[in-house]
Amino acid sequence: MTAFRRISFVVLAMLSVAMSASPGFAVEPTDVAKQMAIRMADAVAKGDVDAIAALYAKDAVVMFPSGKTASGRDEIREANAANQKAGKNELKFGGGRALGDDRQVNVIWTWELTVTPDGKEPIVSKGRSLLYLQKVDNQWHIVFDMFQAVQIKG
Repeated sequence: MTAFRRISFVVLAMLSVAMSASPGFAVEPTDVAKQMAIRMADAVAKGDVDAIAALYAKDAVVMFPSGKTASGRDEIREANAANQKAGKNELKFGGGRALGDDRQVNVIWTWELTVTPDGKEPIVSKGRSLLYLQKVDNQWHIVFDMFQAVQIKG
């Protein structure tokens, strides 16, 4: 084998390995999604509508199954306040998938929300959400949130 062929073979082998390797992000999209789920579940359990709204970008949009939308943190805060007034809230996240990079992450996951009105049986809703997260000023925020829900009597 000539020297040129050996060098060509080594270069091709290195390119092949480099192209097959996954990109090394500073943060894994799955970790971003998990942290967002933890923060959201904690804020919901505490009934902290300001903390819930703070998870969203200033101009975020939430699309509800009813066809209504909430635009911006103030409307998102109001929508969550209505949920909190209905009773104690508990939010759990199930399986999901996250794809993205160091600037943006797309998330799809399942969830279960239990609302327990005072002196009444819990109302359980299960569903799935599609979110688009962006990193702005070193902080991850939800930019778009669209979800489907099915209500199940507790």
